[in-house]
Amino acid sequence: MELSLRERDRVSVLRQVSEGVLTGAAGAVRLGVTRRHVRRLVRRFEAVGDAAAMHGLKGRPSNRSLPAQVREFALSLAADPLYADFGPTLLAEHLERRFAVVVSPDTLRRWMLEAGLWERRRRRARHRSRRPRRAALGELGQWDSSVHPWRCTPTTPGTSGSGSRRRGSAPARSSPARWARWASR
Repeated sequence: MELSLRERDRVSVLRQVSEGVLTGAAGAVRLGVTRRHVRRLVRRFEAVGDAAAMHGLKGRPSNRSLPAQVREFALSLAADPLYADFGPTLLAEHLERRFAVVVSPDTLRRWMLEAGLWERRRRRARHRSRRPRRAALGELGQWDSSVHPWRCTPTTPGTSGSGSRRRGSAPARSSPARWARWASR
């Protein structure tokens, strides 16, 4: 089994502690574990060698993994022409409802990607975009024949129909009450 870089560093520290070059406390600081755990690791290092730095389950299948038969059945169903246009989520729902096989859509997606039965679909850019700010105040005035009295019309100087006035800017029409409200912000 191949050791990772971190595991190699652990082995060198355990070797130094075992040979007496480092104390157990200094080794614990270097490894980021307790002194008691270093003692336990050193005992295991002296018994089994470099494998003491590796996790005990490294290279073995997970205890939580689904059986190979479930994977084969799900992939055979995904390859079936009847289910050819099913995505992982819909296929997972059908597996659960029709065959009582519970598989996470994420797991099914990973299996289908590995088998070449599914491709990642990139999201498109949004169709709509925000309109650009207007160059001048009052540029977007109400010019139609609406019966409603619009607050921002071209005849009201200093107001903007674009709604783009910044929060900190002073009020367009000067009245003492407006200036007082604006200054108190």
